[in-house]
Amino acid sequence: IKMEGTMEQIDRTSWTFPEEISFSSVHEYTMQFQALQNPADVIFDLSATSRLHTSFIGFLISTRHTLAGKGIGFRLRASDELEQILRRMKLGDYFERDTEKEDKKSA
Repeated sequence: IKMEGTMEQIDRTSWTFPEEISFSSVHEYTMQFQALQNPADVIFDLSATSRLHTSFIGFLISTRHTLAGKGIGFRLRASDELEQILRRMKLGDYFERDTEKEDKKSA
């Protein structure tokens, strides 16, 4: 499991996030993501994330909005904890899910 605060790009489209996302991490993620030039469709892998600051939800909404405006796809691999948070905030259907990992597990 990754240490708190790190967001890593694992390939051209996928980014992984740590178990815990703090308030201070969100600004770093925003700066790092805004620095990208011409990204392809984006997948945020939050399958290991169990705790997050609510400002991270704003980062997700902003990222989705910005990418959609550029015609770029945005999907999440969400942990059970994140899924619960999104449902409580009535955002369960706002983000498209990436099920590639789950499909590979069941194959």
